[in-house]
Amino acid sequence: MRKLAIFLLISTLFIACSPDFEPNNSYPDLEDDISYIFYDTIAQMPANIKLEFVNDECRSISATYGEDNEIYFQIIYAESISTKKCLKDSILPKFKEFEKIKKHKYGFDIYAENDNITAFAWRKKDFVFYLRSTNEYLEQACDYNYFLKEK
Repeated sequence: MRKLAIFLLISTLFIACSPDFEPNNSYPDLEDDISYIFYDTIAQMPANIKLEFVNDECRSISATYGEDNEIYFQIIYAESISTKKCLKDSILPKFKEFEKIKKHKYGFDIYAENDNITAFAWRKKDFVFYLRSTNEYLEQACDYNYFLKEK
């Protein structure tokens, strides 16, 4: 009986800690308007959208929300390299502030969290997605994301 109680407690904690969202298998069309990629505002914070070239092989578009970048969402189009290499070279270094990262967790290629911030990345087709948010705005960041869905 005691083993069952301990198992149920641990199972409940695990379920409570798992995110309520996962990748929805969508990806942008290269011809999409910005409004089909990023919302104009999240939590009354306007988007600051930036187009950049990560390197000769990857193009990136990102949106930050909030004065202190409370939400940061980036999409990288891996033109001539694998998304796995792009994830390793361009996104993995962004997780250096986390004590521990988890690979292939909750449907994401990389997942990490601490008391203040949650970040995760995933790949779909020729795209690499990265979302970083303060925990205060995480639910809104996920709700207002065209490429995630609720579980």
